Amino acid sequence: MDNAGDYLLSVSGLRSAGQSLTFPEFAASTQRATDRENAGKFFGKFNLGGLSLSAGVSQRRKYDPTGAFGTVFDDSSNRFEDNQKFLEARYLGQLAPDLSLSSRVFYNSYDYKFYGVFADDPQRPAATYTALDRAQARWWGAETRLTLTRFQSHKLGLGLDYQSNARQEQSNAVLNNPLQCMANSSTEPCLNSQRSGYRLGLAFTDDITLGAQWRLNLGVRYDRAHEAASHISPRVGLIYSPRPDATLKLLYGSAYRTANAFERFYDFPSDPAQQGNLDLKPEVIATYEAVWEQYLGPATRTSVGAYRYRITDWIVQVDNGTALQYQNQPALNGYGADFELEHRFN
Repeated sequence: MDNAGDYLLSVSGLRSAGQSLTFPEFAASTQRATDRENAGKFFGKFNLGGLSLSAGVSQRRKYDPTGAFGTVFDDSSNRFEDNQKFLEARYLGQLAPDLSLSSRVFYNSYDYKFYGVFADDPQRPAATYTALDRAQARWWGAETRLTLTRFQSHKLGLGLDYQSNARQEQSNAVLNNPLQCMANSSTEPCLNSQRSGYRLGLAFTDDITLGAQWRLNLGVRYDRAHEAASHISPRVGLIYSPRPDATLKLLYGSAYRTANAFERFYDFPSDPAQQGNLDLKPEVIATYEAVWEQYLGPATRTSVGAYRYRITDWIVQVDNGTALQYQNQPALNGYGADFELEHRFN
């Protein structure tokens, strides 16, 4: 553009007639129409200097003939529908010669629906009912990061991010009969979970040059989430470069994840049943890694490494004897090694 800005617009669509599927459990194959899919997407972006604005909308409808979740096999009304919208603004600029700023604000929405046709008696498929399983989410937030290079041998970073989960709703019910749920016409209470929450994070990093061959990278992050204890995640990296074409990295890092709304609150009184779990604790991971990188000329790079990780309170779906439920499990340890060869062809 004449004012040194630029923009991008993109529109795409998908229309699939599906295919006929055959399963050993069923005598007949599915119809092509019951596997069809329609989707559409729009994306736009505008850049001007250090400012960037972007927005997008997408929607999809996918029919499912497979009898998922106990639905009637090959029924043309079984389908998933979802749509997502987002709006985002970013800014990247210099506040001073040795101080840079990176900021972002955003808004997102997501809607999901599953229409499932169920039968009380599989031998009488005419006696069916349609159930609607639904989820809605609205979230917005902001994040900013300052990078300071004023001090010799130090590159300091300070970051702050906040996200408001303004709406986290999940429900299921039989259409035209809100007293029934997706449980073979059961009159158990319908799922109607309406939640909200937030998360807040603060991070600090320092990249320290210890001489011509050594660097030390230090970092720590503080997280606080709604209905969860605060958590501190440190990380350390020691980097040694004996030659310009060789580098040794010794790395330690940690992170954590809180349970999401589906894992904590979703109840499904059917067969198999699913129960929520309000007592889920965040899962935490610690990683240890050693990596040697070696260049074999200007176009070839090799890397060999070994790692170990340990996950505590990891969240897994298990059968508790009554229903499926997400629960915290004992610590899990993992070990491994990898080798990588990369070559750029001219």
